[in-house]
Amino acid sequence: MQLGDHLGFAGIVTGLVGVGLALRYPQKRWIGTVFLVLALLLGSGWGVLAYREAHEIVRVPPQTQPLTPQKPPNNPVADAPKSTPKTELPASLGAVFYDKDNLRFWLVDTGDIAAIKPKFTFGLANLSNQYIADYDGKGSKVEPLPIPTKEVDDYVRPHESLSTFIVLNSESKPFVKTGDRLLGEFHVVCLNCDRQRTYWIYWEVGVGGWYYEVPIGKPTNIPFIQSKGWSDAQIDSAADNLAPFNKRVSIYPNLEIMQKATQRH
Repeated sequence: MQLGDHLGFAGIVTGLVGVGLALRYPQKRWIGTVFLVLALLLGSGWGVLAYREAHEIVRVPPQTQPLTPQKPPNNPVADAPKSTPKTELPASLGAVFYDKDNLRFWLVDTGDIAAIKPKFTFGLANLSNQYIADYDGKGSKVEPLPIPTKEVDDYVRPHESLSTFIVLNSESKPFVKTGDRLLGEFHVVCLNCDRQRTYWIYWEVGVGGWYYEVPIGKPTNIPFIQSKGWSDAQIDSAADNLAPFNKRVSIYPNLEIMQKATQRH
């Protein structure tokens, strides 16, 4: 039973008692009046409590939501699809030879970065009219032509070329004439190249010739080049043994033909 119900029941009982006393003691009507007033107060209290209970707002405890991980705000850089970085090829110098009368060449960088300070060396022998070095005054030692090693204080842009270099310098040119047959090697590298490249070169002055890049792991020198007394048959045999026919690159007769051929590629 609620508190309001107790008050209501007590008010009724008190009212009845007050009426009974008033009738029983008519000369003391004040006693009945007190009980009636008390009954009215109890009845009023019951009425107030009943009204409040009838109109009480039911308070619902707040619902607690389970915590869920929140997605971070969009980040265009972080959310962008990852692309595979392109692998850059290191600098790698090669050469293209031309001019059947006065052999020349361009340096070509086949890598993706610039080739810094190219350096090249020739070991080229004139087998038709051999160069005899006079180191001890006796003039008895056969040597390759006196073509000094050269380092170029420049660079070659990636996939571009640097020109023009002449093979025979002022020291070696007097020992070569039209019709002579030259055979030897050419080495090229740079400060940041992945490796040194080596070529075999055969050049018949005024006629033409070929060059061939030596594969990695193959010998890169010609020890027999210092042998004396070469016949044409011996020169042919030596040249044939150096490079397979289908791998040789012809020396372009002149600059114009070389440029047209390389532009097609």
